[in-house]
Amino acid sequence: MDKAHVIRVEGRQRLTASGIAQVLGYDGAEIVAECEGARLVIQGEALRIASFEQGSGELNIEGRVDALQYLDERPMSEPFFKRLFK
Repeated sequence: MDKAHVIRVEGRQRLTASGIAQVLGYDGAEIVAECEGARLVIQGEALRIASFEQGSGELNIEGRVDALQYLDERPMSEPFFKRLFK
């Protein structure tokens, strides 16, 4: 996805993210979304998706936001130990 990606957090109670391709999973403690070749993991309490517009890629979340983390989806070319013992 080549759309611009912007995240805005308001007082840890509301999060707006643009450039989201899809929501991969969610529950009250964690929401996982796909953006720009990575997964965005949002953790907190009482999280809920207020709205998600797939066409525009805008995601609105309400609840207490505790952490944001990106998980790279690019695989390593070779496993670590294989590279170490060449």
